[in-house]
Amino acid sequence: PLFTLAAHVARADGRVSPAEVAATERLMERLGLAAARRKDAIAAFQRARHGESALEPAIAALRDYCGYAGTEKLVMLEVLLDVAEADGVLAPAARTALESIADGLGLAPGLLDER
Repeated sequence: PLFTLAAHVARADGRVSPAEVAATERLMERLGLAAARRKDAIAAFQRARHGESALEPAIAALRDYCGYAGTEKLVMLEVLLDVAEADGVLAPAARTALESIADGLGLAPGLLDER
């Protein structure tokens, strides 16, 4: 679900920039994904990038993955924020998408206001 959400955040402003793609690729590298997992992550990103994946099921899957771990949810939101800001600006539409994700994860409202 993480890479599906990364694509939703990246495309929120109507365009996925090369910087956002590069940020997502760096995330895959940082996570040390094996070749098969990387292929799956790229496929999930591409499906969402082209509007073929719904946002709500991805949020629910990430919430289930994180469980009650608030710190893990915050880390996931930070990772998505890095993708959203990769092109140098946090677009209003990307911020709205991040707020929806934060809400769906059960994080406190206004969490992004601290940035």
